[in-house]
Amino acid sequence: QTVAPWIESREQRLAVDLPPFPAHVDGDPVRLEQLVVNLLTNATKFTPKGGRIDVALRLAPHDVRLEVRDTGRGLE
Repeated sequence: QTVAPWIESREQRLAVDLPPFPAHVDGDPVRLEQLVVNLLTNATKFTPKGGRIDVALRLAPHDVRLEVRDTGRGLE
């Protein structure tokens, strides 16, 4: 919700791939939200107008991995 206006104004497409069941993460919810917002803000800032941003949550037996990919220049 925080980054949606930026994504919409730049006509970017956001795709979110979540597992079929909730993932439980042991961490500070405020910090985790801040982390995701920062990642998406950077993605939308450096992705050209009309680009794509993909977010995926991957589960492993003992951890969770958040992946953010975009069609902009930048870090892998």
